[in-house]
Amino acid sequence: MRLYPDITEQFYSPFAPTETLQRIEANLAPSFSWRDLFKSRSPAPFQGAVHFDSFEIQRVISYRNSWLPQIKGRVKLAQDGQGSIVTVRHKLHLFVLVFSSIWLLGVGVATISALWSCWATGIFTFAKLIPMLMLSFGLTLFTVPFWLEVRQSRPLLIRILELKETGI
Repeated sequence: MRLYPDITEQFYSPFAPTETLQRIEANLAPSFSWRDLFKSRSPAPFQGAVHFDSFEIQRVISYRNSWLPQIKGRVKLAQDGQGSIVTVRHKLHLFVLVFSSIWLLGVGVATISALWSCWATGIFTFAKLIPMLMLSFGLTLFTVPFWLEVRQSRPLLIRILELKETGI
């Protein structure tokens, strides 16, 4: 598992680019409105938008998760003229990435300061351990939920589009 929450993969789909995009669109839930809050959930696994040769989606979930991957994809015709090449990128929302970076930077500076203080004085106290624990907690909090969500959305997308890894 990588620490940085971003992954780009390339797949082969046996469908033409237009059919690939239609299959994605067929599995999109309608956009959310507050009136839909108490209605039953849509059976579609994703929500988002399909464009001319690309799509921007995310998995439909019934809970809040700021680390839900934003899935952006580009579809183009395969070199053999049959099927399509689908490039998929799972990444964090920009706001969450900026917030996480600032938080980790602050805790990282506090950790370095605590380690410097321990080294300079030769005195180690529990209070100096707190920034290190916060850094470990932050790294775990900002990576594990993202990768768990990728492990759930990736197989759905592979199944819907009948994708095969290209190995590139």
